Amino acid sequence: MKQESKIKNLLIGFGIGIGLAVCMGQAVAPREGTYQISSGDAEAVFILDTRNGQIWQRTDSDITDFGTPQNPKSEEKNVIKTQ
Repeated sequence: MKQESKIKNLLIGFGIGIGLAVCMGQAVAPREGTYQISSGDAEAVFILDTRNGQIWQRTDSDITDFGTPQNPKSEEKNVIKTQ
């Protein structure tokens, strides 16, 4: 009886340990492939953050932030440096 309960406790502990390891491994978000870049034409490049849907448009002189689907906006910054 005692030997049987030790084996049972060992198997239960092993199963819980494996289950926790699998759950913790699924919680880590992959860093690869987070951003996608697309060129609409020769003058502009679009950058998409695939984790939250944020979109930016980059041209030679400006960066436009279009926001996310949940929080759309259009904020433009001039990136040409003046002397």
